[in-house]
Amino acid sequence: MTSVELRQGHIALWKWLARTGSWDKEKWPGWGKESYYWVQENRECFACDACENMCSRCPIVWSHKGKQHDWPLCNHPGGEYWLWRNAKSINERRQIAAKIARMWPES
Repeated sequence: MTSVELRQGHIALWKWLARTGSWDKEKWPGWGKESYYWVQENRECFACDACENMCSRCPIVWSHKGKQHDWPLCNHPGGEYWLWRNAKSINERRQIAAKIARMWPES
């Protein structure tokens, strides 16, 4: 897949999560698309596929990028993905998912 296709998949997935409030990326109906098979098997993350799981090359601009830590950029405590995974309400989860959908800038 091209970086444009990966970015489009990321946006579609996170917009769906924002719309539904789901916490389960695996339930996204978009995974049925044949070209998304490897992304689904690879952590269900289009950005991880784009950077070949090298977090320092992640195309998403996480709010804490560049700080020292021992975990992936996306999973940094207090970061957007961490906040989404730990959201206390469906509305909070929707808002964070909508933000994540917009965090992969056009190249």
